[in-house]
Amino acid sequence: MNIPLKKFAERGFLRGRPQGRSHFAELCAILSNASAGEVVFLDFTGVKAVNGSWLNAAIGELFRWASEERNNVFPVLTHFPVDDLDELELVAQINVQAYPVAEKPETPLHLIRLIGPLDEALRSTLLAVIERGEATGADLGAEIEEEGIGATAWNNRLKDLFDLRLLNRRKRGRRQLYSAVAGEIDFNG
Repeated sequence: MNIPLKKFAERGFLRGRPQGRSHFAELCAILSNASAGEVVFLDFTGVKAVNGSWLNAAIGELFRWASEERNNVFPVLTHFPVDDLDELELVAQINVQAYPVAEKPETPLHLIRLIGPLDEALRSTLLAVIERGEATGADLGAEIEEEGIGATAWNNRLKDLFDLRLLNRRKRGRRQLYSAVAGEIDFNG
Protein backbone atom coordinates (compact mmCIF):
# COMPACT_ATOMS: atom_id res chain seq x y z
CA MET A 1 0.00 0.00 0.00
CA ASN A 2 1.30 3.44 -0.94
CA ILE A 3 -0.15 6.55 0.73
CA PRO A 4 0.73 9.86 -0.94
CA LEU A 5 1.11 12.46 1.81
CA LYS A 6 1.04 15.37 -0.62
CA LYS A 7 -2.76 15.31 -0.39
CA PHE A 8 -2.44 16.24 3.31
CA ALA A 9 0.03 19.08 2.72
CA GLU A 10 -1.12 22.69 2.69
CA ARG A 11 0.79 24.34 -0.19
CA GLY A 12 3.32 21.50 0.06
CA PHE A 13 3.96 21.82 3.80
CA LEU A 14 3.20 19.43 6.65
CA ARG A 15 3.48 21.34 9.88
CA GLY A 16 1.97 21.83 13.28
CA ARG A 17 0.72 19.55 16.00
CA PRO A 18 -3.02 20.10 15.34
CA GLN A 19 -2.60 19.26 11.65
CA GLY A 20 -0.45 16.25 12.56
CA ARG A 21 -3.11 14.92 14.96
CA SER A 22 -5.78 15.28 12.30
CA HIS A 23 -3.61 13.56 9.70
CA PHE A 24 -2.77 10.77 12.16
CA ALA A 25 -6.49 9.95 12.46
CA GLU A 26 -6.89 10.00 8.67
CA LEU A 27 -3.84 7.77 8.19
CA CYS A 28 -5.20 5.27 10.73
CA ALA A 29 -8.49 5.14 8.83
CA ILE A 30 -6.66 4.46 5.56
CA LEU A 31 -4.35 1.86 7.13
CA SER A 32 -7.25 0.01 8.71
CA ASN A 33 -7.65 -1.58 5.25
CA ALA A 34 -4.06 -2.89 5.22
CA SER A 35 -3.38 -6.59 5.69
CA ALA A 36 -1.69 -7.78 8.88
CA GLY A 37 2.07 -7.76 8.36
CA GLU A 38 1.89 -5.49 5.29
CA VAL A 39 4.61 -2.95 4.54
CA VAL A 40 2.91 0.40 3.94
CA PHE A 41 4.70 3.28 2.27
CA LEU A 42 4.14 6.83 3.46
CA ASP A 43 5.17 8.69 0.31
CA PHE A 44 6.39 12.26 0.76
CA THR A 45 6.69 12.96 -2.99
CA GLY A 46 5.65 16.55 -3.61
CA VAL A 47 5.96 17.57 0.05
CA LYS A 48 8.24 20.61 0.22
CA ALA A 49 8.88 20.55 3.95
CA VAL A 50 7.77 18.84 7.14
CA ASN A 51 8.40 19.99 10.71
CA GLY A 52 8.99 18.16 13.97
CA SER A 53 5.63 19.03 15.51
CA TRP A 54 3.78 17.43 12.61
CA LEU A 55 6.12 14.42 12.55
CA ASN A 56 5.70 13.81 16.28
CA ALA A 57 1.90 14.08 16.19
CA ALA A 58 1.40 12.10 12.97
CA ILE A 59 4.34 9.76 12.34
CA GLY A 60 5.43 9.16 15.95
CA GLU A 61 1.88 8.21 16.92
CA LEU A 62 1.40 6.19 13.73
CA PHE A 63 4.37 3.94 14.51
CA ARG A 64 2.97 3.24 17.99
CA TRP A 65 -0.45 2.52 16.48
CA ALA A 66 1.07 0.28 13.78
CA SER A 67 2.78 -1.92 16.37
CA GLU A 68 -0.45 -2.76 18.18
CA GLU A 69 -1.37 -6.39 17.60
CA ARG A 70 -4.74 -5.53 16.11
CA ASN A 71 -3.08 -3.28 13.49
CA ASN A 72 0.31 -4.94 12.82
CA VAL A 73 1.45 -2.93 9.80
CA PHE A 74 4.97 -1.80 8.91
CA PRO A 75 5.25 1.86 7.88
CA VAL A 76 8.20 2.95 5.74
CA LEU A 77 8.81 6.58 4.78
CA THR A 78 9.68 7.21 1.12
CA HIS A 79 10.83 10.30 -0.79
CA PHE A 80 11.31 12.06 2.54
CA PRO A 81 12.46 15.71 2.16
CA VAL A 82 16.25 15.56 2.59
CA ASP A 83 16.40 19.00 4.21
CA ASP A 84 14.10 17.79 6.99
CA LEU A 85 15.93 14.61 7.98
CA ASP A 86 17.24 16.45 11.06
CA GLU A 87 13.62 17.04 12.15
CA LEU A 88 12.92 13.32 11.73
CA GLU A 89 16.08 12.48 13.70
CA LEU A 90 14.97 14.76 16.54
CA VAL A 91 11.50 13.16 16.68
CA ALA A 92 13.12 9.71 16.59
CA GLN A 93 15.31 10.64 19.56
CA ILE A 94 12.31 11.94 21.52
CA ASN A 95 10.22 8.85 20.77
CA VAL A 96 13.13 6.37 21.08
CA GLN A 97 12.19 5.06 17.66
CA ALA A 98 14.22 4.28 14.54
CA TYR A 99 12.25 5.29 11.44
CA PRO A 100 12.87 3.34 8.23
CA VAL A 101 13.32 5.54 5.17
CA ALA A 102 13.49 4.13 1.64
CA GLU A 103 14.34 5.83 -1.63
CA LYS A 104 11.18 4.58 -3.30
CA PRO A 105 8.20 2.37 -2.52
CA GLU A 106 9.11 -1.08 -3.76
CA THR A 107 8.52 -4.61 -2.60
CA PRO A 108 10.38 -6.59 -1.69
CA LEU A 109 12.11 -3.83 0.20
CA HIS A 110 15.85 -4.10 -0.47
CA LEU A 111 17.40 -1.19 1.41
CA ILE A 112 16.22 1.13 4.18
CA ARG A 113 18.04 3.85 6.04
CA LEU A 114 17.27 3.97 9.74
CA ILE A 115 16.86 7.44 11.17
CA GLY A 116 17.05 7.43 14.95
CA PRO A 117 18.62 5.54 17.83
CA LEU A 118 19.10 1.80 17.94
CA ASP A 119 21.25 0.40 20.73
CA GLU A 120 24.13 -1.90 19.91
CA ALA A 121 22.39 -5.08 21.13
CA LEU A 122 19.36 -4.45 18.91
CA ARG A 123 21.56 -3.43 15.99
CA SER A 124 23.60 -6.64 16.18
CA THR A 125 20.41 -8.71 16.52
CA LEU A 126 18.87 -7.02 13.48
CA LEU A 127 22.02 -7.69 11.46
CA ALA A 128 22.04 -11.34 12.59
CA VAL A 129 18.46 -11.79 11.35
CA ILE A 130 19.25 -10.09 8.03
CA GLU A 131 22.30 -12.33 7.60
CA ARG A 132 20.22 -15.49 8.20
CA GLY A 133 17.08 -14.38 6.38
CA GLU A 134 14.92 -15.46 9.28
CA ALA A 135 15.52 -16.70 12.82
CA THR A 136 13.98 -17.59 16.16
CA GLY A 137 15.43 -16.69 19.54
CA ALA A 138 16.46 -20.32 19.99
CA ASP A 139 18.25 -20.27 16.61
CA LEU A 140 20.26 -17.20 17.57
CA GLY A 141 20.99 -18.58 21.04
CA ALA A 142 22.38 -21.79 19.54
CA GLU A 143 24.36 -20.10 16.74
CA ILE A 144 25.82 -17.06 18.52
CA GLU A 145 27.35 -18.47 21.67
CA GLU A 146 29.96 -15.76 22.16
CA GLU A 147 27.23 -13.32 23.14
CA GLY A 148 26.74 -15.24 26.39
CA ILE A 149 22.98 -14.81 26.32
CA GLY A 150 20.23 -17.39 26.07
CA ALA A 151 17.15 -17.85 23.94
CA THR A 152 14.97 -15.74 26.27
CA ALA A 153 17.20 -12.68 25.89
CA TRP A 154 17.31 -13.21 22.12
CA ASN A 155 13.51 -13.46 22.06
CA ASN A 156 13.26 -10.19 24.00
CA ARG A 157 15.52 -8.45 21.49
CA LEU A 158 13.56 -9.88 18.57
CA LYS A 159 10.28 -8.72 20.09
CA ASP A 160 11.72 -5.24 20.67
CA LEU A 161 12.73 -5.06 16.99
CA PHE A 162 9.27 -6.29 16.01
CA ASP A 163 7.68 -3.57 18.17
CA LEU A 164 9.94 -1.01 16.45
CA ARG A 165 8.51 -2.30 13.14
CA LEU A 166 11.92 -3.46 11.89
CA LEU A 167 11.21 -7.20 12.01
CA ASN A 168 8.16 -9.09 10.86
CA ARG A 169 7.16 -12.33 12.56
CA ARG A 170 5.10 -15.42 11.95
CA LYS A 171 4.37 -18.58 13.88
CA ARG A 172 6.35 -21.75 13.21
CA GLY A 173 4.86 -24.36 15.50
CA ARG A 174 5.16 -22.92 18.99
CA ARG A 175 7.99 -20.58 18.01
CA GLN A 176 8.01 -17.06 16.61
CA LEU A 177 10.00 -16.82 13.38
CA TYR A 178 11.36 -13.33 12.64
CA SER A 179 12.51 -11.81 9.35
CA ALA A 180 13.72 -8.34 8.49
CA VAL A 181 11.42 -5.84 6.80
CA ALA A 182 14.28 -4.99 4.40
CA GLY A 183 17.18 -6.98 3.02
CA GLU A 184 19.78 -4.36 3.92
CA ILE A 185 19.97 -1.61 6.55
CA ASP A 186 21.94 1.63 6.41
CA PHE A 187 22.29 2.89 9.98
CA ASN A 188 22.23 6.65 10.45
CA GLY A 189 24.77 7.20 13.19
